[in-house]
Amino acid sequence: MKREYSNGDEKLSRREYSNGYWGKIEYWTSELQKAVDNNNLSGVDSCHRKLDYFIQKQWDTKISVLER
Repeated sequence: MKREYSNGDEKLSRREYSNGYWGKIEYWTSELQKAVDNNNLSGVDSCHRKLDYFIQKQWDTKISVLER
């Protein structure tokens, strides 16, 4: 599902992951492994940052569900 929000004069859309971010975590974990296998430090760093982001989003989703 996409949710629209306004940034000044332009409307932007943001995707909501109602089923959590686990799929993104799995994807970036596999990409991280590929970067490690290829000794690609910038790839490792990029995947690590993506994983940090989606892991935090998953925690936030889980915590908000528990608070309801």
